[in-house]
Amino acid sequence: MPYSHLPAVHMLTCAPRAVLCGETVQRWARTVWPVTPRVHWDTAKEDPLLPWGSSARARRLTDAFAAMLRAALLEPGVKQEWLLFLEDDLDFHPRICALVESWEALRDTNCLLASLFNPSIRADPRFPAPARAFSAKPTSFLGAQALLLRRPAAMRALVEWDGLTGMTSQRLTALCGKSHPIWVHQPSLVQHISKDSSWGARVQVAPDFDPAWNPPPLTRT
Repeated sequence: MPYSHLPAVHMLTCAPRAVLCGETVQRWARTVWPVTPRVHWDTAKEDPLLPWGSSARARRLTDAFAAMLRAALLEPGVKQEWLLFLEDDLDFHPRICALVESWEALRDTNCLLASLFNPSIRADPRFPAPARAFSAKPTSFLGAQALLLRRPAAMRALVEWDGLTGMTSQRLTALCGKSHPIWVHQPSLVQHISKDSSWGARVQVAPDFDPAWNPPPLTRT
């Protein structure tokens, strides 16, 4: 993957989380990724009467993701093959740029969806894994913290979004995970640092995130 064709990076936030988002962008800047994420603002008015964990609150999140997806696909300029979608409350491996650039899983033309965040997802044995990856079992795949979508899959997701059910990761799995591998980077390159969920579910974290981790050197035969 040429350096100039790293995934286009997009981040979703809203006004009450502006400070949190700014801190995440600062942590991103301490990596060597050459481009700052494009920040997308959910402008829907917060309804304080919506209970945490309700379907209505979940729908707001999936609607906001769809709006970000639409804006990402309409963005002018270079049309990168992969799009990286981030939440606004994350920490990053300092070498995330080089590790994503060298990740063989993104060269698998059969893969439409991938993740840099593993909150204890179970593996799917159907697909032999490339280096630093495992295939997620579709029924256990969750977490929208750091999702990678291939552009054609993103276009299809936008068309079919309103006919799908569940949270963002569940909808994307329904589209991309039935007969295609969902590669998850091993170990996680992103950590979720939020103290509470944005809609009321249990906060998901990546047990295997280690900012000091480096891949073992290639052995020559």
